[in-house]
Amino acid sequence: HYPAMARPHATAAALALALVACVGAVAAQCPYYQHGASLPAGHPPIRTRTGTHLLPLRDAPAAADPPAWGGESPHATNTSDSLVLLNLDFQKIYHEAGQELLEGTYIIQEGDYLVLIRANGERHTALVTPPTYHDNKMIAHIPFATFLLLYPTLAENDRAKRRSQSVALTGDVLANLQAYNKSMEATIEDPAVLARFTAPADRARQQGIVGEVRSFMRAVGASGTVSVDQLFAMTRACASKYILESADIAGAAQVNATHAAVMHWKDTVLSAEEWEQLWVIVVTSHMAHINNIFAQYFSRLLGVDIVQSTRMISLQQIGDETTAITLLATHLTDYPTGSAFFNSTYRMHEDLLADAGRKACDKLFGPPAPVVDDDPY
Repeated sequence: HYPAMARPHATAAALALALVACVGAVAAQCPYYQHGASLPAGHPPIRTRTGTHLLPLRDAPAAADPPAWGGESPHATNTSDSLVLLNLDFQKIYHEAGQELLEGTYIIQEGDYLVLIRANGERHTALVTPPTYHDNKMIAHIPFATFLLLYPTLAENDRAKRRSQSVALTGDVLANLQAYNKSMEATIEDPAVLARFTAPADRARQQGIVGEVRSFMRAVGASGTVSVDQLFAMTRACASKYILESADIAGAAQVNATHAAVMHWKDTVLSAEEWEQLWVIVVTSHMAHINNIFAQYFSRLLGVDIVQSTRMISLQQIGDETTAITLLATHLTDYPTGSAFFNSTYRMHEDLLADAGRKACDKLFGPPAPVVDDDPY
């Protein structure tokens, strides 16, 4: 556990940031990615490796200012308009009500850590993602990286179902593949890396994944061509033989560490009343939000629905604690709002215009047609 730290206070600016994070965040594609912001104060620093593994990938374009976010029209933001000013009063009242409703105890899952924050501001932090999780993940990324280096060249053939047809690789693609292969070979012989896989079963899975990728790269390098079928044979062999087993081990380690931390807090820190009223915030990446492992754990622990619950909320692409807490306040405000206005606790979690949208779309398109499978893969 880390020393107690001061409780942060959400601000109006954080509320705006939360809205942007909900509506406009761009997801990291890695399914294991949790958040990329700096860790809370007191957490160990992340060590990074630089210099030796840079690939000769295409040059990134020069940085440019991002396009302005559209947002609301001037009609809704004109501060010389008395109705706009009245609405700004509403926004302030809404924010302050959320802060008052926040008085309670909650757990925030912040990447590899759980943070318990009590109503009195006392904090407790636990690391619940053990090194074996990351070691297995990073080895599993070797075939993933190989796939990503080649798939853009094959995407058209894949969508057109020409999966057995070989495609000649350009010099840049081959150079990048060779550079990554060189980095892979150097890494897997690194004594510090080998020392992480001392158990025979762990070493066998690591060597199995590398062996599949190595054989594939040799064949592709020799021919200078590759097909979708050839690429998928490698990726599916890695998944079925090794990656899914590694995922089982990593997932079990993460769930067990999470349970140990939560039960420790329940037994030694929290009162019975705090436990019964505990809120949980699970933070996921966009691509990995369905059946997220932490959401599964806490929904089982609390006996609540994994999708709709007043005690556990899942947030996507949140990179700082203040935003997560601000969004918890939003949920705590919107539950009674939905009940008071619409007799539905979760009504504010649906677009208020949802029913109107269905009616308007029915007029334009007729009743909804049967869903068509649009999966091109």
